[in-house]
Amino acid sequence: MSRSDRDWPAPRAGRYVLLYLILGAVLLPFFRHQINSDGLSYLSIAMRYAAGDLAGAVNGYWGPLLSWLMVPLIALGIEPLLAGKIVSLGLGAAAAAGLVRLARFMPLTEKLRWITLLSLLPFLATASLRALFPDLLVVALMLHYLAFVFADGYEDRLRNGLWCGLLGGLLYYAKAYGFYVFLLHFAVMGLLRLLRADDGRRRLALVRNHALGLAVFAVLAGAWIGVLSARYGEPTISTTGVFNHALAGPASRGQPMHYLGFLPPQDERAFSAWETPTTIPIADWSLRDPGGLRHQLGLLKDNLKLLGRDITAYSRLMALILVGSLLLCVQPLRRLLRDGPTLYPLVTVAVFPAGYLLMLLEVRYVWICPLLITLMGARLLGMFMESGLGTRPRRIAAIALFVVSVIIYPVKLIVQGVGQGERVRAVAATLADLGLERGARTASNREWADSLYLAYHLDSRYYGERGDLTDEQVAAALQEYRVRYYLVWDPEPAAAAPREGWTEITAGRVPRLAVYEAPRESVGQ
Repeated sequence: MSRSDRDWPAPRAGRYVLLYLILGAVLLPFFRHQINSDGLSYLSIAMRYAAGDLAGAVNGYWGPLLSWLMVPLIALGIEPLLAGKIVSLGLGAAAAAGLVRLARFMPLTEKLRWITLLSLLPFLATASLRALFPDLLVVALMLHYLAFVFADGYEDRLRNGLWCGLLGGLLYYAKAYGFYVFLLHFAVMGLLRLLRADDGRRRLALVRNHALGLAVFAVLAGAWIGVLSARYGEPTISTTGVFNHALAGPASRGQPMHYLGFLPPQDERAFSAWETPTTIPIADWSLRDPGGLRHQLGLLKDNLKLLGRDITAYSRLMALILVGSLLLCVQPLRRLLRDGPTLYPLVTVAVFPAGYLLMLLEVRYVWICPLLITLMGARLLGMFMESGLGTRPRRIAAIALFVVSVIIYPVKLIVQGVGQGERVRAVAATLADLGLERGARTASNREWADSLYLAYHLDSRYYGERGDLTDEQVAAALQEYRVRYYLVWDPEPAAAAPREGWTEITAGRVPRLAVYEAPRESVGQ
């Protein structure tokens, strides 16, 4: 280690969080109106809580914690989408603080620790600004949980077990998957620590800490399980798994809102049927079904490929880092069990995605994995720099390659996302100027997501897209649901009204979109 390396100050969470918030404040205006379908469901639920509609707000599909965090801001009168952006920035700050804590666990020079943390700022920015998802909340909670459970001397402090249980319970409140992944990961970490414990006292302390953690987790998780069970009339941990399992079935055609036809929201407070996905009819499947086991194995294989592709998309070095970290495991078992910086992140990267591999996988679900792999890569980089091969030019080249590989993909996502939300909002403003009334019921021929976003900006209820319905069925459904406006994307030059008496009101003034208005006497608001 050179003298200049030793002179770098240790990263402090406060300073790093401040740097993140400065970056977030600079980028926020470009993403102020960015919107996504899942985020709208969380917003809608938060608005229910803020309005006192507790019965309607309890939802077995969407974890409650993200919505709860938005409630105080919405209650203060802050526009809901802006409230979501503020909360998302706050989650990024919490993740940044957890990242600093976890980075201290890795044997790095302070200089390399700073380089790694600064390289990850674009990752945190894009995760917090481009959409509103609970996955950033999961990342923040996981980083702090891992900092406790990875810590040297974990069993020496009773509060470590307490904090693990508390954070594990919050993981369940953030996302139903957190219930299962916490129990699995906490058990695996307990086993690894038991195997490395060299005396009965440490084993007893470890069991005590884990028992306390599980007790705290059981109390927290049990409270929400009780609420959901009362809501659905049977023991319920979540309804998310049932829907997602069906969505990954052998006969699945993908998201059902794209082919089932119009789907009414559960009530006038909901923006769309996506607030309660489990009410959308979709057939489930079982391993006992003909071909069920073969489909499950094929799904596992496909998801493993998808996981590898998505993680390496963040950095072409990810695969190389994993191989290098696995090579570090080639040592006597007793020594490996004591090598936490090598073993624990690898175990987490293996355990965390396990449940998703059996059903449905999206890259945001496993954001914790590229973060951990980046820290593992920093450790390998540090080992190279301290080796005889690490001459000054080679060290500079290696650091540059590492930094560029970490920042290039998130920066690309930021650039691609700039202005997307503003474009949808501008279309909504144009439609409002053309006379579309706020609060009216809308439906569309396709473009489910963009139509939903327009409905949000117009404070409308969105009844979905036509899917596989015939023209006659479309006409009948629009009348049945008393839809006021029908959005036709990329209309044909001679496009006809969906029913007699409907009037096109945009006259070509909105690119790619024609809007038909129903006769006033035939619709409701």
